Amino acid sequence: MMVETIGRCDTPKECIENLLHVKQMHFPDQSIDWDHLIDEFVKPSLFNLSGDLFQEQMHFLVTCSLTTRVKALAFKVWRDYITNMIRIPFESMGDNSVILRGILAKVAHFEEELPKLKVS
Repeated sequence: MMVETIGRCDTPKECIENLLHVKQMHFPDQSIDWDHLIDEFVKPSLFNLSGDLFQEQMHFLVTCSLTTRVKALAFKVWRDYITNMIRIPFESMGDNSVILRGILAKVAHFEEELPKLKVS
């Protein structure tokens, strides 16, 4: 909830990063509900965040939420593809759920492809 709160207050990405480092150091067993957090940020917002700051926050949060899954992808070209998809511009005042669904769908597609490649 703290990440969501400070993210809605035009807070630089570095502050969110610091909060996550503090959480990791002092509360390593406490999990973050990345799905909820990202779902909240992709919705159209009543908060008027500057475009560049919002872009930075979204890229950082989506990257954090997918780090484990992207690192587990078998091929560097797949990991690079997802990293490039995350850099797609998000709209600070728009509904970004289509962008997020596209990224998640591509990650899921790559995760499903590896077993098929091993069988071939």
